[in-house]
Amino acid sequence: MITDAQWLRIRRGLRHGQPLTGTVVRVPNPGAIGIFVDVGLAVGGFVDVVLLPRTDARRWPAVGTITEFEVWAADARKQLRLKPADPAFLSEDFDDFVTRFRPDWPARIGTPLVRTYPYTGPADLADGTGPGGRGCAVASAADFEAWAAGRAPGEWDEPFTYVVGTDGLLRLAPRRSEHVACAGGASVLAAGEMAFGRTGSGGGRWAVTEVSNLSTGYCPDLYSWQAVGEALDRAGFERRDRPDDFTHPIVFRRCVSCRERNVVRDDFFVCAVCGADLPAVWNVNDGGDAGEARTAL
Repeated sequence: MITDAQWLRIRRGLRHGQPLTGTVVRVPNPGAIGIFVDVGLAVGGFVDVVLLPRTDARRWPAVGTITEFEVWAADARKQLRLKPADPAFLSEDFDDFVTRFRPDWPARIGTPLVRTYPYTGPADLADGTGPGGRGCAVASAADFEAWAAGRAPGEWDEPFTYVVGTDGLLRLAPRRSEHVACAGGASVLAAGEMAFGRTGSGGGRWAVTEVSNLSTGYCPDLYSWQAVGEALDRAGFERRDRPDDFTHPIVFRRCVSCRERNVVRDDFFVCAVCGADLPAVWNVNDGGDAGEARTAL
């Protein structure tokens, strides 16, 4: 069994829709359960039943079939989700399924399974940052308890700065800390603000009460929640004690005309600086002007 860190590295090297040649190795129950596929990686692949032909299970690829697949999804579970590339092996109502349950799929094709966000804020804020000044790494419930024990009572009145490093670990720092300092100047998988509280009357379990992706230095996409959720799992927070998504989601876009970074409000995709239309999909780190543009709030 591979480690969490190894699985994270594998996912960081794959993209949605990436073609992979695979061999069907197991078909447990045609028409009822999906199929298992060997794609030559350290983890196995799986095609869910909803992506396979529904009207005739005889159209399913048999054990030993070698065919093309596309990367569909992956999460903390060490299994790569695939979709058949050959229409003969694809569900008859795939287009309808995408429209109803995964409308963002066309836009996600070609994007990384796990996106890495480099620092794009003012260069002077990154000066002097390094591994020695990073936020506190939280890799377990014991780590969080130790960190929490060192906090003054007044610190809990406002959210803390957090990042998820490229190692998948949550790092925490006081709210006034810059995200780039919390990250030690490195790229991240997620960044924002996070608040904590106790369950019950205050003496129960630690819980995450609020999470945002508000970081104008990294401008992470909303899809960065997956990295946040996995980091919280590793930090020992039970699902009942944390949100299932950002409680305060922030939509960042870079204007393709004036290059300024924008915070989109109320689905109004118009640049606050020059008035140009903003892209529908995340594009902040598209290869230009890192560390130069400001963020239009």
